[in-house]
Amino acid sequence: MPILPTPHPSKATIVSRQGRSRIVECESVAPMRFLSPYFSEEAASLILSSYGGGMVQGDRIAIDLHIEKDARLFLGTQANSRVYKNDRDLPTSQIITAKVDEGAKAVFLPDPLVLHKGSRFHQQQHWQVAPHAGLLIGEWFQCGRSDSGECFAYHEYDSLIEISGEEGLWIREPFSSKPEGQDPRQTGRFGDANLMLTLFAVGEAQPLLREALEVFAQGQREYTQVPVLSEKEIRSSPTDLRAWVQLEDRPVSIYRALGKTRADFDPLWRALEKVLATPDWLGPEAQLPMCRQSV
Repeated sequence: MPILPTPHPSKATIVSRQGRSRIVECESVAPMRFLSPYFSEEAASLILSSYGGGMVQGDRIAIDLHIEKDARLFLGTQANSRVYKNDRDLPTSQIITAKVDEGAKAVFLPDPLVLHKGSRFHQQQHWQVAPHAGLLIGEWFQCGRSDSGECFAYHEYDSLIEISGEEGLWIREPFSSKPEGQDPRQTGRFGDANLMLTLFAVGEAQPLLREALEVFAQGQREYTQVPVLSEKEIRSSPTDLRAWVQLEDRPVSIYRALGKTRADFDPLWRALEKVLATPDWLGPEAQLPMCRQSV
């Protein structure tokens, strides 16, 4: 999955000062821009936005983040991350490189990625996590503008998430979808679902995610390694797959869920908001943007 380098990335540094997290460096490079609305007394926030309401062919976005010792960050998006039609074979790309220092906590919960008809999108995330730090990442993908009947009409989607610790790489999670060559509706892929959410919990975030998921324990499958799902195992209901993956030798947990609409995920967001809104994480007054949207 080759991604051309971006000459000058957007950058942000978050530090902890007297128990409060502050952004001390913030540089946006077009076509991406950072917004920083008030989030809570304890945590800083960065919202990824774009000048044109989405990403067009040829856009190359690079983001470098440093969450320093004991700092806390909520990273999100202003709205659905839309990738528009590509008719000149110029893929859109985004690379996020981030370092989470000792005692720091970072939460990245974006809105869904929506690939429009004819689009091509390559993305990578590279996270370096120190001991006694916490990281929660959500990768949320929608098949297209499903409300208007556009599903899996994009040309190409490639994603790579890498999470490392001091001793080296902990997990490398690639995902590739090319609907013209392989039908995403096949059993073992999306089936009749339109959205797929994957949550990665690292270090101090592992017990937090497990607590949030307790309410969904019924019908959930638990694995010690990434499962290969047969046709009979794929879902516990016509619209739902929930699989929990615990990597025994690495401090990483993975949770994956499929759904037909965004509303299918509302109970999960409310459960996550409850466990994140604590003094140890994002602060008692923290509200996840997706919970406000679902009210």
